[in-house]
Amino acid sequence: MLFTAILWVYCVKFIKEGWMLEVRHVLRKGNMCVDHLANLAQDIAVGVVLLGSPPASIYLFILADACGRGIVGT
Repeated sequence: MLFTAILWVYCVKFIKEGWMLEVRHVLRKGNMCVDHLANLAQDIAVGVVLLGSPPASIYLFILADACGRGIVGT
């Protein structure tokens, strides 16, 4: 919730500065990379994990997302 509030503050700031913003919500099932990373996160201990590079298991999902196989929510 805090992240959403901070994001909203930045959006308002940018709009006041004359920026034109487009906000779109992508469903988790429509972003295969996010879905896969969320599934991987279920298998690790609580805490923050910084990845130096994408896990090998995600490359096919990156390709699928790049090809536009995601589902955009309205």
